[in-house]
Amino acid sequence: MLKDLLKKSFSGILIICITAIFSSLVYSTIMENEQQKCWDTFTETGQMISSKLSILMEHNINTLKLAAATISNSNTVYSREEVIRYVNKLQDTTIFTRIDLLYPDNSLLLLQSGKTLTEGHSLSFADLASQEQHISQRILDLETQRQVVHYYLPVEKNGQISHILVGVIDCASLAEHFYSAAYDNQTTCCVVDSRDGNFIVSGEYTFWGNLYEMLPEKQLEGYEDIALKQEVKAQKTGIAAYAYNQGQEQALIYYTPLNFFDWQLLIIAPEKVVFSNLHEMKSI
Repeated sequence: MLKDLLKKSFSGILIICITAIFSSLVYSTIMENEQQKCWDTFTETGQMISSKLSILMEHNINTLKLAAATISNSNTVYSREEVIRYVNKLQDTTIFTRIDLLYPDNSLLLLQSGKTLTEGHSLSFADLASQEQHISQRILDLETQRQVVHYYLPVEKNGQISHILVGVIDCASLAEHFYSAAYDNQTTCCVVDSRDGNFIVSGEYTFWGNLYEMLPEKQLEGYEDIALKQEVKAQKTGIAAYAYNQGQEQALIYYTPLNFFDWQLLIIAPEKVVFSNLHEMKSI
């Protein structure tokens, strides 16, 4: 009788052990599948946004180049009013909220209003003329007092830089182009300038902070080795995870470089949404 009892006990323990091992393997498999699905979703979303924005930026820069080619036409001398009319007509087809024209004497013609600034701005014709076309870091616009970035395009005429075209992009207006429907629209897209950490697009957030200065201290288990600041600076691709709201909430951050400028795309999603299937399994 004791033997039978021991056999039954052993059989029960064996079944429990096998069940526990099987459950652990199933959970581990599901976890791996969910992690891979997470990576695939983030990657696909990042590539889609990057591709869309690359086309958009290329179109807008080409439009700016068209304006530069017209102004630099050596066979035609355009009046100030003709330049204003022509460039403003082009500006209406772009994402530029304003296109300005910088002269060698550092006077800045605001083509939208026709106003000329002879002082009060920080642009240097000599500095910009010595550089190739490029995007600025985030700055405060003197005209609108809004956060903007400038695209600088030197205009060459008769072998010399005669003007600098300044395409002004309002940062807040860029947000509509950085949208993700992933995870039932529960993601937030941000864009960070990897050069200084400043947000170019801050998603649903209403601040213009700096990623490098505001990173949460607590990283989630399994992500402790991810140095997000260094990863973004080096324009790498990966996933980080942090706790926020005094540890009550957790979020995954997918980061990847965009195909233009030195901008880094961040897609932020709540951990409970990304791994909802795992959380449901745990609650059973």
